[in-house]
Amino acid sequence: MNYEPMLKILSRITDEDGDKKTEMTVNAKISGTENDYMIEYDENIVPDCLSHTQIKVSDGKSVSVIRSGGMSHEITAEPGKRHICHYTMPFGELVFGVYGKRINTTVCEDGGRLEFEYEISYPDGFVTTNAMTVDIYPKGATANEQHG
Repeated sequence: MNYEPMLKILSRITDEDGDKKTEMTVNAKISGTENDYMIEYDENIVPDCLSHTQIKVSDGKSVSVIRSGGMSHEITAEPGKRHICHYTMPFGELVFGVYGKRINTTVCEDGGRLEFEYEISYPDGFVTTNAMTVDIYPKGATANEQHG
């Protein structure tokens, strides 16, 4: 695979205060095979803070989200395993644990979907459950034409 699709990304963070959802649509690049691929795109996580994001899927069993730029971090989610990850922000670095819960990938040349869920445990004991769904559409298609 090597193409430039449109992505619709839905992120959900659940904590003791409830759900927080964000949604965005971006143009991207995908390269690799159906089980080992890289998705790359640029985004503004917060206003005036451009970041380059890479989502790397390895053997269909592990997902790493790597952001560089205004906000940097690398999160690796692998079901049944715990990884130590970190955020680098203007005011310092935060280290936390990531426990992978599930990964489902059906990505191919025609588009598809990547879904993954993981839990983050922070040093102060705060825990969040995080989920990301990435719908992949051929360039020029609309979200309604693909997954409804």
